[in-house]
Amino acid sequence: MVLTLDEVKKDFSQGEEVLNVLKGVDLNVSEGETIAILGKSGSGKSTLLSLLCGIDDATSGNISYRSNSLKNLNSEEITDLRAKHIGVVFQQFHLLEHLNAYENVLLPLEVNGNSDKSERVDYFLEKVGMSHRKSHFPNQLSGGEKQRIAIARALVTHPGVLLADEPSGSLDENTGGEVMDLIFDIVRDERMSLVLVTHDKDLAKRCEKIYHLENGVLSLED
Repeated sequence: MVLTLDEVKKDFSQGEEVLNVLKGVDLNVSEGETIAILGKSGSGKSTLLSLLCGIDDATSGNISYRSNSLKNLNSEEITDLRAKHIGVVFQQFHLLEHLNAYENVLLPLEVNGNSDKSERVDYFLEKVGMSHRKSHFPNQLSGGEKQRIAIARALVTHPGVLLADEPSGSLDENTGGEVMDLIFDIVRDERMSLVLVTHDKDLAKRCEKIYHLENGVLSLED
């Protein structure tokens, strides 16, 4: 398994009250598998994603990447694992405004000390159809172009898992459809696993498995 969640719980304290957001989530993601997690706003999708990214810690339970339990890693090791093995595409693109498209995609390789592998930048810029825009800055790009750059940045390290958080949510229908086509094509071609967090049922149907997150519980759709 690429990704495993075992009885993962997440609580938040609000004064004297404890809010149980995730109530024992189990999930297994195989190599090259695509899954969708459907849930309404406030269902805990963002909380779950932050745990999968290693940005936040579970209250209890276990999350493992290729049998590496996050509980056994310190913060530096978790950051290293995330940088090398987990790609994330957000709804809001989170590009650095002072860097051009090429530099934004190169950044993860520089962070990992792999800037000598910059041919990957050109490869993924071409894959997302943005080679001709690589010297442009974010304020010179459309929303769809920004998301394509964000996808290239998420994939440039060849992560085993791509986490996509409503990646077409801030785009118009046509552009959003093109972006999702691109994500599914690249995930298939590169044999990556995909965890897609969305509220769009039609989009979820493009994945091999659909899970529903409701009242803190994750269940597989029949």
